[in-house]
Amino acid sequence: ASRRATDELARERERLALIIEGTNAGTWEIDLESGEDQINTAYAEMLGHDVQSLRKRIDGDFLNLVHPDDRPAVAASRQANLDGTRPDYEVEFRMPHRDGHWVWIYSRGRVGLRDAEGRPLRMSGIHLDITHRKRAEEALRASQALLDTTGHVAAVGGWMLDPATQALTWTDETCRLHD
Repeated sequence: ASRRATDELARERERLALIIEGTNAGTWEIDLESGEDQINTAYAEMLGHDVQSLRKRIDGDFLNLVHPDDRPAVAASRQANLDGTRPDYEVEFRMPHRDGHWVWIYSRGRVGLRDAEGRPLRMSGIHLDITHRKRAEEALRASQALLDTTGHVAAVGGWMLDPATQALTWTDETCRLHD
């Protein structure tokens, strides 16, 4: 039975390693009592580092590497999970790449271990690089702004009808033209 349990555990570890590798997820884990953290290679590489150099940069508080504009949201999400008022820690933020540009990160995790009094002991989760998605969102916003400005200057509106639902959508300029 012991050999079977060992084999099963080895298969489960291999399966989880393949999932992490296949999704290119950065993983992180923090011992909240000692402050010791663990990160995987994918986490470090998305920021242009190896594990050891990134751990030195983090130096016990990854929040120092988070873009200043994003720190309040990261801290609030983390604290809500630590306090138990939110079941998960989930937030998007920027961290610096070694080459100097900002990398957008989607981070999700949770406190996975609490003591008998409910104090958090260990927190873990993932980081995914969402920079391409954020750039696409920004390009879409810029395109929409240009389209809106062009429609307003030219006094041209537009509309769209969804044949399946019969939902009619007018642009702001069409609404303005028709009061």
